[in-house]
Amino acid sequence: MRKWIACVEHINGHISTLRVSNGSAWADMSRHVVAFEITSGQHEYVTWYKDPKTGNWTNGSKVNVIDMNGKSYLRTDENKIAADNLGSLNSLDSCPFAVGPHKNS
Repeated sequence: MRKWIACVEHINGHISTLRVSNGSAWADMSRHVVAFEITSGQHEYVTWYKDPKTGNWTNGSKVNVIDMNGKSYLRTDENKIAADNLGSLNSLDSCPFAVGPHKNS
């Protein structure tokens, strides 16, 4: 099943929490749960962003887990770099999506 990541929270330069949609509701998830669900094949994650040209929210890039030095990093590329990189997603404190059911569901 596909899930969408729209917003993230960083602590000490690393993603700690992600605002994720399963298609019907938004929830905050830890980076560890997201990484586990990706590596175990339970879910595919993609970024969800507002296209500056159209103003519409749209699918972004697939999220990968890169393991380096005993740690897992969330990246939209497969570069072997020990850092998270999901592009320029909104921070949780400015996230336009509240935790809970989607407004149109």
